[in-house]
Amino acid sequence: MRVLIAMMKHETNTFSPVPTDLTRFNNWAYYTGADVLDQFGGTNTPTGAYIDQARKRGCEMVTPLATEAMPSGPVHQDVYEHMVQTILAPIEEQPFDVALLDLHGAMVAEDEADGEGCLLSRIRAVQPDLPIAVTLDLHCNLTQRMVDNCTMMIGFKTYPHVDMYEVGDQIAQVMFRALEGSISPVMVWGNRPVLAQTLCMGTADAPMSGLQDMTRKLEREG
Repeated sequence: MRVLIAMMKHETNTFSPVPTDLTRFNNWAYYTGADVLDQFGGTNTPTGAYIDQARKRGCEMVTPLATEAMPSGPVHQDVYEHMVQTILAPIEEQPFDVALLDLHGAMVAEDEADGEGCLLSRIRAVQPDLPIAVTLDLHCNLTQRMVDNCTMMIGFKTYPHVDMYEVGDQIAQVMFRALEGSISPVMVWGNRPVLAQTLCMGTADAPMSGLQDMTRKLEREG
């Protein structure tokens, strides 16, 4: 099985005066090819979980890019295009059986307000039938465009984020089971207005703990 594994993450603050150029990504994490496997294999990240699950199954892994920058202003458009093209290149060369993507969900480029939605739609334009699994940060800005252009997605449930590997492992297993034909996942999403004070968003504390308990109860009850 031919598996694409890629990470492209930035939590954009459109009010920030700090420029998000390629240097900002290089200063935190910017790896390509085999370096992705070396740097992220065995790590507490969705990408680490993807690698582990693909290795268990003896998959051929193609890892064009794993990059992240700390929060700052909109990503320079040329940098965004470079990263997207780096991910698209191997798909354009040869089709994949599945794509496992480690995204944030709040990336904004200078000329693209929905960085992840744009990436996913451009992947779909190259290979329309490609099964795509996506992990997202708890602080993502989920859009209809993201939902429409992937097969399944899952978000972190904790802040501080301590479930990153668990979430990546979960969606990778679900995706592989779907490819084997043992399950047929569907997606339903909704957007509810919640505004919490930034320093009171820990998921172990009120009000977020109560909100999560409520949503889990609703999920169990269907």
